[in-house]
Amino acid sequence: MRNSLLLSMRKTVFAVLVLLLIAAAGYYFVTNRGAVDAGTRTVATETTPPAQSPEPAAEASPAPVQNDLPEMPLLRSDGTQTTARSLTGNVILVFFLPDCDHCQREARQIGNNLNAFKDYALYFVSTAPLPEQEKFGKEYNLSGQPNVSFAQASPDELYKHFGLFPTPTVYIYREGGRLVKVFRDETPVEQIIAAL
Repeated sequence: MRNSLLLSMRKTVFAVLVLLLIAAAGYYFVTNRGAVDAGTRTVATETTPPAQSPEPAAEASPAPVQNDLPEMPLLRSDGTQTTARSLTGNVILVFFLPDCDHCQREARQIGNNLNAFKDYALYFVSTAPLPEQEKFGKEYNLSGQPNVSFAQASPDELYKHFGLFPTPTVYIYREGGRLVKVFRDETPVEQIIAAL
């Protein structure tokens, strides 16, 4: 009886260890499958691509313009609808929540250094109601600035296009919507400015 109980416990422990090993391997595969370099949007992997047979040279067609800004609906503070993809020029998306203390400190730092952001359109995007965003903008001297806008996005759309992320999160895009850099969580403004 004791031997069968011991054997049963060993089988259970072995099964649990196998499941943990499979889960760890799956997690490793998902998180380390490839590293994305936002500057070139290439994926680095551990394997090399298969060799391709040489084909006759064809007329070069222009490469499609890559726009990394998502097709995410935004409701601006003036009530107009737009999408993130339709934003033009150098764009910074700052995802925030008005009652988040990290977001408040980030907004204060950005507000105190607005001159460094003069070549960028800053869009503070939140799921919070627009009146709360308006109050936030006034409190941190961001409202009324020519290059600062506030917009509301639905939680579903944010998750669909960006997944889960902490607030604040800052996405920097260059002309044409090319993603340059992402800062997750509160970041010293000097680091953000250095990426511009």
